[in-house]
Amino acid sequence: MLEVELDPEVTSAGFASLSKLPKLRHFLFGECTVHNVEVHLRCVPLCAQHLPKLQQIGSNCSHVSYGSIRDPKHTGTFYHNQILQQPHQLSIEKLLLSGDVTVHERCQLPELKELHLLCPTSSIVGHFTTNGRFSAIIHVGFYSSAVETTMEVLRIVGWRLRSLIIKEAPLHLSLLAILQSCPKLEKFELEDCLLSDSDDFWKQNLFSRLEEIHMNFYGTGPPPTGFIRMVNEYMITYKLNMIFCHGFIPM
Repeated sequence: MLEVELDPEVTSAGFASLSKLPKLRHFLFGECTVHNVEVHLRCVPLCAQHLPKLQQIGSNCSHVSYGSIRDPKHTGTFYHNQILQQPHQLSIEKLLLSGDVTVHERCQLPELKELHLLCPTSSIVGHFTTNGRFSAIIHVGFYSSAVETTMEVLRIVGWRLRSLIIKEAPLHLSLLAILQSCPKLEKFELEDCLLSDSDDFWKQNLFSRLEEIHMNFYGTGPPPTGFIRMVNEYMITYKLNMIFCHGFIPM
C-alpha cells in the first residue's frame, strides 16, 4: 500500500514511474479536502491509465464517511466516476460513484466487488445489465438514492449480494421487498429510512444467511414489530451475531 499527500504539480510522468512497482495494489491519496479536490480528481484517471492493476485508488471506500459525503460541498471529493471513462481492463475492487455515471464501452471491471452509490441517477441501472460489467459485485451501498433506483438495482443484482447498506432513502422503503430480493445477504445496514411494511409475512427464510444487522432510526419510526420479533427469535435459535438499533426497543 502507498498513501501520500499529492503534490499539486504532480504530472502524468510521476504516475508512469509508479508502474515500475509491480506489486503496488493500494494507492491512497490521504485526506481529500475542498482545497485539494481538484488534484484528486485529476489524478484518479491517471492511476487508471498507468496503474491498471491497482485494487484501490484515491479514497478508502471500506469505511465511507457518510457525514461527509452527504454534504453537498464535499460531494465531488469522493467521485471515482472518472475511472470508468478509461478504455482499460482494471483490477479495481472498490468504487464510490455519484450522480450520473458514464462508462467507456471498453472499460472492464472483472474484479469489482464493492460499489457505493451516492445520489445515483437511474442511469446506473443499465450498467448492471450491460456486458456483465458489474458481474462480480457482492457488496452495494446506497446513499440518498431514489427508492425506485435502489429497488431496480436490487432486482437485478440482489440475488448474489452478501452485504448491503442503505442510508437516507428519500421515500418509504419496503424492508420485506429488500430481504426478498437479497436471499444471500449476510450483513445489512439501514440508517435514517422510512419503512412501509406491515407486520405480516415475516418468514424465517428471510433470515437464513444474516449474520449482522445494523439499524439506526432518527425520528423516522421503528421497523415493524413483527420484523423485530422474528429477528429476536432468530438470534436465540441461530445465534445471529449482532443487531444495533437506535430509536426503538426490540420486542
